Amino acid sequence: MKYANSIASEIECIVFDNPAEADKWIRLKHTGENDGIGTVRWNSRQVSIYNERIKKKPSLALQAMRILEQSSDVPNEIKSRLSEVKTTNMGRLVSDPEVRSFLGIEVEGGIIKSTTSQKEVVKGLTQIARDLLDPKFTVRDIDSKEDRKNYIAKFSKTSKPDTSKKATMPWQAQTTTPKSTACGRSAGRRSSPQKTLIKKGNISVSNKRLANIYSELCKLDISKFTNAVSVLLRVFVELSCDCYIDKYKPTVTSNPKTPIYLRNKINAVVTDMVNRKFADNTICKGIRTSVQDKHNILSIDTLHAYIHNRYYSPTPQSLIAAWDNIEEFMKRMWESM
Repeated sequence: MKYANSIASEIECIVFDNPAEADKWIRLKHTGENDGIGTVRWNSRQVSIYNERIKKKPSLALQAMRILEQSSDVPNEIKSRLSEVKTTNMGRLVSDPEVRSFLGIEVEGGIIKSTTSQKEVVKGLTQIARDLLDPKFTVRDIDSKEDRKNYIAKFSKTSKPDTSKKATMPWQAQTTTPKSTACGRSAGRRSSPQKTLIKKGNISVSNKRLANIYSELCKLDISKFTNAVSVLLRVFVELSCDCYIDKYKPTVTSNPKTPIYLRNKINAVVTDMVNRKFADNTICKGIRTSVQDKHNILSIDTLHAYIHNRYYSPTPQSLIAAWDNIEEFMKRMWESM
């Protein structure tokens, strides 16, 4: 009954004059792989490779696997079975900031990067691959943030990366995603105006109300609802900081005679995230600069002006630029919660 009011009136199909002629294709569709001529079900890695190519978004799990594939320090019994590792489980681990800090890696612009000795990073990733290949291992072992914290705490001394050992120069994982031009779009593709503040909703927001606000920011046409987007952006940033402060209790410095301004909250959250290694100074640079610049759209005065100054009128371009500067920071903040 769910689709009672939206039943399709047309459907694309092929009609055979003789039903027996269709039997060949019905059999191939429903009887498995048939040595490659039937329907072959993709494993999680093949799905990730396809999504990476089509969505033009680097997969952290695939990058981690490529690090292992290209390393001579990985035992053959592990390397030969890497195709069996579920990328969903690998992705769940390397997407966690605490696990990344443990491994000695960080993510910038969707790419795994590191200043830690690659041999040490491989040591930790090898243990993860070994565990994920163990038939006794289940997703319940790494389901929640606390589960993942307990998981890495059990690493033996020989498999725990020594992140104090640094590489001679910074390095990064290989990605097959096509490189973009300086304008941030693939070469040969004509650019078109951005219709929404957020192009891809890739931040997992655990607070229900803020998840709804984030969803609206992903959908609202910024050229038509510029003022609504500007107010929602301010609310989303401040309440996200409130959620972080409630969880980790960082010290918020402010004048006791005045309200706690967004500037104070952001500075407290940034300092705490850097100290906990949830983000580095590069990730935090955009939001730090924004709240210190009086003329920036994310400065405290400007944010208040959105609501209280009837003469102030934000533009779609300034809002998009403001979000682009803080998106990775906001993503790291919600990953940590």
